[in-house]
Amino acid sequence: MNNNLEKLLFLEMTRKQFGELNESEYYKTINELNDEESKLSVKLLNELHEIYNYVNVGFADRINVNSINEYNELVFPVSDIILKVSSDFNLTLKGEISQEFKNAMLKIFGKQKLNDFLSNFT
Repeated sequence: MNNNLEKLLFLEMTRKQFGELNESEYYKTINELNDEESKLSVKLLNELHEIYNYVNVGFADRINVNSINEYNELVFPVSDIILKVSSDFNLTLKGEISQEFKNAMLKIFGKQKLNDFLSNFT
């Protein structure tokens, strides 16, 4: 990841997808955002919340989707940066763990954090 906004989105997506959050890293990243990124982050986090609801809560009167990409294709266009982070780490906002995600966890947090995280899902 090459900027704090992408890192914040990655942390928020993993929190929503897996119920796991490295709070110290999350708040550290928020504090490192510049004013422009901070304002944009509010919009992007609200957008993620809306997508998460579509992916995980089914209603009879709306389109059901299973991923951020399906939401983008079938419901409403998604911000490019959300699509990028989702694609880079194969995050769908469902409780699935992809190899791309495992590789990102290893790179960002190290082997012990990855092992601890995976032990909660087996």
